[in-house]
Amino acid sequence: MRFILYCVVGCFICSGVSVATAKSGNNCHENMKWLIETFSKNDAGYQHIVDKKGTHSINEHNTKHLEHASLIEQPEECEQLMKSLLDYFRTGHIGIRYQAKSSSTEPMSNEQLKLKFQSHAKHPINIAKFEQNIIQQENKDFEGIWKSGNYTIGITKADDEYIGFIIEADGVYWHPGQIKLHFKESNSNWSGQFYMRDHSPRAIDSVKLFSNNILKTGISTWYRLQPEVKLTKEEKQYIEFIEKDEPYFKILSDSTAYIRIPSFAYENKVKIDSLVKDNLDLINARENLIIDIRGNGGGSDASYSSLIPLLYTNPIETVGTKLLSTPLNNSKYEQILNSDDWSDEDKKWIKSLHDKLIQNVGGFIRPNQYAISVHEEEKIMAKPAKVAIIIDEANGSTAEQFLLAAKQSHKVKLFGRTTMGVLDVSNVHQVDSPDGQFRLWYATSLTERLPGFPIDDIGIQPDYFIHDSTPEHLWLRAVKKKIELDR
Repeated sequence: MRFILYCVVGCFICSGVSVATAKSGNNCHENMKWLIETFSKNDAGYQHIVDKKGTHSINEHNTKHLEHASLIEQPEECEQLMKSLLDYFRTGHIGIRYQAKSSSTEPMSNEQLKLKFQSHAKHPINIAKFEQNIIQQENKDFEGIWKSGNYTIGITKADDEYIGFIIEADGVYWHPGQIKLHFKESNSNWSGQFYMRDHSPRAIDSVKLFSNNILKTGISTWYRLQPEVKLTKEEKQYIEFIEKDEPYFKILSDSTAYIRIPSFAYENKVKIDSLVKDNLDLINARENLIIDIRGNGGGSDASYSSLIPLLYTNPIETVGTKLLSTPLNNSKYEQILNSDDWSDEDKKWIKSLHDKLIQNVGGFIRPNQYAISVHEEEKIMAKPAKVAIIIDEANGSTAEQFLLAAKQSHKVKLFGRTTMGVLDVSNVHQVDSPDGQFRLWYATSLTERLPGFPIDDIGIQPDYFIHDSTPEHLWLRAVKKKIELDR
């Protein structure tokens, strides 16, 4: 039923819920009051953080932000202050965003999108001259021309900061010269900001350049176009695998197969299932399997179901979640019951769940009868006999749930870095502020692993830690060597 709950959230992520009629104007103080009240009453993980940090600390934090809000007039500044308030509680399954006013509810045309984003800050540089000069540059540091997906950017140094500006993009959301990222070093640490497709900022908490040809800024990976360099076999392979946004399969050797899963998003489920089915004979003919989930931030638990038989050795236990019942949280289920988009079977289960929630307003309920569910496969595959899963700091949510299941297999070892640690709360719901200017995302369910087995802000550790001395494009080679040599 975890999948059904995910679908429930998915439907209302698109539509949203408004708690009151929209008003005109901006009032950061009132919106901050709304945020604190709505979050504290409806977020399933709120009390857990209060228990950890103490009521006095929480009240002091909230009061400071409420007082600061009285001094703010611009909604964009208010958004940043609201984010600061929420960041104190946790980093995952939570968020706030300012929604610019639009006179129409229709999707924006390309021309409208161009107008919307054309005012984004630009770096004052002659792009043609920069391209000409960078080709002749001998030093291969951060400065250069880099590519990631549909974006080609130039990176140049301005005073003590590196600026990444658009050279080529989609021409709708992004235009030449606009600043895509910036970062600088302070006390031996690199930090900065990266702007998403919709221009919303995301913090860069690390910057790594390895082999001069591959640059990692936070969760984004870029490869160098200029100054022109010759890529090694491992670099080409890394770019080939990491650049793909769909599940991918490759035979690495007579004894090892490789599966790349960039995301467990529900729309990838059919692709993952098909990939496993189409290549099952090749997988079963090999001793080893490497599953690479680097950068996978989560999605739907249903998306990894076809991977479980490949690594299964014994019954897999999953600790369930409990739902916080509040009028706002329960409203999404009421909307489902009044919708024509759900089957009678789904509605029957939702009705039972909703009735239980209504009877326990202010408390938690289990959507299923038991706190722990047990999954059993009919058989254990002889091959692959060993399964290595490559993980990193960008793995969170459903990716971590997959790892908790996979770790229970005798076949499995984890390689890489400690994961993000964003799993203890889930089933994200959204609601708009009374004036319609802000949209809040928060969690409505809490894991029953707490308090004994927290993952949030801790993460899941690898069995084999990969040190910085092994650059990321060589991780796969190191894992392949290890798994093929081990007996």
